[in-house]
Amino acid sequence: MNFNKINRGELANMLIENGYVYLEDISDSHNYLEFIKSIGSVFPQYNDSLIWNVTPDKAIENSASSVGSYAIDFHSEMYEVDDVPPQYIGLFCVRQAKLGGSFFLLDVYEILGLIDVEVLNALKTQELEFSTIQSIKDQFKVVKPAYGITDSNNVYVRFSTQLFTKLENIHLNSFLRTVKEYSLTNKIEIRQKPNSLLIWDNYRYFHARSFFEDSNRLLKRICFNINI
Repeated sequence: MNFNKINRGELANMLIENGYVYLEDISDSHNYLEFIKSIGSVFPQYNDSLIWNVTPDKAIENSASSVGSYAIDFHSEMYEVDDVPPQYIGLFCVRQAKLGGSFFLLDVYEILGLIDVEVLNALKTQELEFSTIQSIKDQFKVVKPAYGITDSNNVYVRFSTQLFTKLENIHLNSFLRTVKEYSLTNKIEIRQKPNSLLIWDNYRYFHARSFFEDSNRLLKRICFNINI
C-alpha cells in the first residue's frame, strides 16, 4: 500500500483487523518516527534508544540476531523486558540486502487454537528465563511464564525458538513442535523494499528472518503501543 494514501485512522483499523500493514513509497524526507509517535507511544529499546539499527555489527555479524546476518527463527519481540512487551513493531527499510533477508510473520492466535489444555497451562504457569542474546551489549533478563494478558485483555506470548529448543518440558516442547509444523505452510513472507515501513502486532504474530549476504543492509526498528 502507498504510504501517502493512508491516514492514521485507516492504519489503526488495518492493524486491528489484519495484524500487520506494509507501506511503500515513503520519501527520504519523511520522519517515520514522528509518524509513529502520532499513532502511539514509543517503547524504549536497548540503551533506551527509540530507534534500533537492525544492521550487521562487523564484530559479531555472523550471528542470529538483529545485529547479525544469520537466519533468525520465529520469536516475539522484546520478550525479555520486565514490563509487558510492546504490542506493535515498526521496521523502516533504508537499504535491503542484495541477497536474502526476507521477513516472515506467523499467526500466534491461530497456533494457540491448535494446542491442547495441558500445553496452554504450561505456557501460563511454567516460569522461564528470557534474556537478551549475548551479542547485544545492553542486557535484559526476566523470569516469567510465556503466556500473558494485558490490562486491556490482549493475549501475548513471550517466545524464542532458540530458548524453547533448550527446554526439557514435554508440553512446551509440544508447543515448539506446533509452531514449527504450522510455519511450514502458513508463514507470511515479506521482502521489504527501500523506503518501506512494515508494522505488525507483536502479540498476534511471531516473526523470523532469512539469512542474507550484505553488510550494508539497514532497517530501523521502532516499538510502540497504539493510542488510537
